[in-house]
Amino acid sequence: MKLILKHLKKSRHLIFLDLEGTQFSHEMIALGAVRVDLHRDGSIKKIHKGIKIYVQPKGKIGSYVSKLTGIEKELLDEKGISYKEALEQLKKYTARIYNKCMFVTFGSHDLRILNQSLLASSDADGDIVKNICSHSIDFSNLLAEYVRDDKNNPLSLTNYCKLFQVEMEGIAHDPLYDAINL
Repeated sequence: MKLILKHLKKSRHLIFLDLEGTQFSHEMIALGAVRVDLHRDGSIKKIHKGIKIYVQPKGKIGSYVSKLTGIEKELLDEKGISYKEALEQLKKYTARIYNKCMFVTFGSHDLRILNQSLLASSDADGDIVKNICSHSIDFSNLLAEYVRDDKNNPLSLTNYCKLFQVEMEGIAHDPLYDAINL
C-alpha cells in the first residue's frame, strides 16, 4: 500500500480511465471514467458515479474491435460526439479536481489512444491530453513489478481481479466497466 501511495504523489483524487480505440488508427471510440476520492491514509472516501462517452473517430473502427467491444459505426453515428467534446466532458467530469487528480490506466495503450486521437482531431484541446498524460499512472505496470504469471508475463485486469479476489462487474471491453474494475 505504501508503494501505491508513493506513486500517487499524494493525490487524494483518482480518475480511473479506460479507452477503446479503432483497430488501425488507434483513435478513441469510447471512454469510461470513474472518480474516486481518498482519505489521507489512502483508503477510499467516496466513489462517484462513472461516465461513458462514445466518440466518432475519423478512421474506421475495424471488425476485430467491433467484435471485441460491441461498438459498431451505427452506435457511434447515433451516440458519438467529437473527440474535442469528449475531452471537454471528461474535464468537466473531473470538475474542480482537474489539476489535482491522478489518472489511473491499465497499460499504456490508453495514453496512446489519447495522443493518436489528438493527431486526428486538430481542434481538440491538446492541453487536456498533456495534463492527463503527465498526471497518470499505469496500474498494470506497477502491479507487474511484484506479480507476474509463471512465464514472467504481467497479468490481465481480469486475472489481477481474480488474484486479489475482486469480483468483476459488467462485461470486458466496456470502457465504463473496465474503469470500475480497475
